[in-house]
Amino acid sequence: MAQASGIIFLILISGAIGSLLAPIPTRWIGIFAIAPWVLAAHAWRSRDKAVHEQFRRGAITTFTLTLALGGDNIAVWIPLLRANGAVHALVTLVVFAFWEVIFLISAQALITHPRVVTWGEQHAKSFAPWIYVALGVLILVECGTSADDFPPPRSRTTSVAECLIQRRNRRCAA
Repeated sequence: MAQASGIIFLILISGAIGSLLAPIPTRWIGIFAIAPWVLAAHAWRSRDKAVHEQFRRGAITTFTLTLALGGDNIAVWIPLLRANGAVHALVTLVVFAFWEVIFLISAQALITHPRVVTWGEQHAKSFAPWIYVALGVLILVECGTSADDFPPPRSRTTSVAECLIQRRNRRCAA
């Protein structure tokens, strides 16, 4: 219950930040795809580090940890909730909530099977980077971001005079 409350709080924060970004064109929001890719690189680099032992924790600690470790969730949810309007965001949240409940129920059932836990401990670090890469691609697709949205840098060989002439002819970026 504490984890679900933390996730709901993170979604509310993401929605609020997404609404604050309303003046920014949606295609530019796709730049947030960088966040999951950075997390993928970090997960790939740290896959050989030792895992710390988990201890039982109470509801307040679980809620706090969910918020503290939810930065990657915010980086993904902001562009996804902002990309296609309120109806699409609501559908996304309903689908997410459904799968979150399935995940939590399944996780509680699976942790009683030692073979499953052993397999997860051995292979989870291999899956995480690929999931982050896929989330970054999803952000780009949902936001409709492409390389055409960002002008190429001006050539360094263009002189100021040439640029002024081109700007007058509206062919040179400011």
